[in-house]
Amino acid sequence: LHNNRHSFPTRRSSDLLMEHCPDVFGDTTDLIDAFREIRGRVRHGILSQCCMESFGTPALEKLGILPYFEPNAILGLDQVGFVKKAESTKPLRAVLELMGAEPEDTCFVEDTLSNLERASEIKGLRCIYINQGKPLDILPSFVSGQFRRPEDFLRSL
Repeated sequence: LHNNRHSFPTRRSSDLLMEHCPDVFGDTTDLIDAFREIRGRVRHGILSQCCMESFGTPALEKLGILPYFEPNAILGLDQVGFVKKAESTKPLRAVLELMGAEPEDTCFVEDTLSNLERASEIKGLRCIYINQGKPLDILPSFVSGQFRRPEDFLRSL
């Protein structure tokens, strides 16, 4: 932001999050190891509800997992017309197209059930729920499996 009378310093939202919520970026050694273990066998894309340029990509970099994602298949809300994952399959279809991936060969990994429910409309796509330590007793019909953490899912591949 710049005003002729006042200049405001700009800071990335990822920097502010790291400063005020350092626990978000705790030890990611296990996650990085899980990505390493399957490198070359599985490709990864990402569809985020945030702006990738100002937050998502710096956050992935800080977590140490940015190199494990296909560079052309890292999309944020701003890159898919601000259409949310729970509203339409269009954003997810865009990632699939960029990766040249068939739904039958793809797992959509998500920690929000409404996003998985919408994604399940894509025939053949497997929907994986990351439960963050709060497992569902009964899986909804649109969920193919659940795992506590992303690294648990990666190790299952």
